[in-house]
Amino acid sequence: MKITALRARDIRFPTSRTLDGSDALNVGDYSATYVALETDGALVGHGLTFTNGRGNEIGVAAANALAPLVVGRSLEEIEADMRAFYRRLTQDPQLRWIGPEKGILHMATGAVVNAVWDMRARREGKPLWKLLADMTPQQIVDAIDFSWITDALTPEEALAILERNASTKARRAGPLRTAVPWRCRTSLPTNGWLASTGTAPTASAVVLPCPSSTRIPFLPSWCSSTESPCA
Repeated sequence: MKITALRARDIRFPTSRTLDGSDALNVGDYSATYVALETDGALVGHGLTFTNGRGNEIGVAAANALAPLVVGRSLEEIEADMRAFYRRLTQDPQLRWIGPEKGILHMATGAVVNAVWDMRARREGKPLWKLLADMTPQQIVDAIDFSWITDALTPEEALAILERNASTKARRAGPLRTAVPWRCRTSLPTNGWLASTGTAPTASAVVLPCPSSTRIPFLPSWCSSTESPCA
């Protein structure tokens, strides 16, 4: 299955009208650089990164700049070495000059990588948590780039942690398989927002029933449960 296009959309919400999400330094419109990876089949992967207002224009441009590194590659090739795919995006000889491992290009990389994970989950017909839960400890470790975190956690240490807890994985995954739909927040409620009364969540902090990717294709599979009534 080959990726044929990367579509980046500029999605904004007028939170500045009611000062939702604002504080002493930040007032703006909650936004998302929304990436869709299209394939030569029916499968589409979705990912996003969170931005603010006009800054989202730069996020979209950054996502589009990554398209030549993604389009034309097969999903099977990418998933065979997710660590190498991430490094390909963050170590491009030209883009690294403007900081792909920090700032806006790093954020755009996250949206693209998330879209690949979403595509994998959709292909398997699973919510993303289940795709990850079904992976072996070694597969999970192999998908992570440890370049900047080995002072805190090495691949060997991560593998040991996962293997030590593998025997309880099924029990811990049990609640996710219940008939109760999991719920998702658009943001965390906080009394620090300028318009907050301190008595109730503001509009962008409303808790909603978890959507299913099979019913609302605009939303990624990370916030879905195909095994619950919201499917």
